[in-house]
Amino acid sequence: MAVLNVNLTRIEGLNMKKSLKTARRGHKLLKDKLDELVKKFLDLVKENEQLREKTEQKLEQAYQSFVMAKAVISEEYMGEALMVPKQKIAVEMGQKNIMSVKIPEYQIQKEEIGEQAKESFSYGLAFTTSDLDCSLQNFAEVSRYVARTCRK
Repeated sequence: MAVLNVNLTRIEGLNMKKSLKTARRGHKLLKDKLDELVKKFLDLVKENEQLREKTEQKLEQAYQSFVMAKAVISEEYMGEALMVPKQKIAVEMGQKNIMSVKIPEYQIQKEEIGEQAKESFSYGLAFTTSDLDCSLQNFAEVSRYVARTCRK
């Protein structure tokens, strides 16, 4: 605590009371702001935990079906099937201001590529298994899910 040299006059006492009152109001305002930020942060933590669980579950399913497909399909056919992309994805980062605190915000933009956009898969179905189809559908669902959550 700082020590002030103050003249002991009535006017100085009144000025010090006003100053103390202003300081207490400012302190209360900052404390309320901190409480609100902590509340919003905890809400985001809970939401993030739920989203992470759902995303990890979908990714686990996708990887399991991909491993099964990779075990059955030869590496040559797998490489050929996955060589041509169906869409292009770009991620842009910005900032959102919440109570004077800058928070990163992400925008995911998808762009369909060529004729592949109309078809469900960018490869022929003759030399691939349904596990690869399920895997790619699960990966697409995860990317759609992540894109939806980034827009919030």
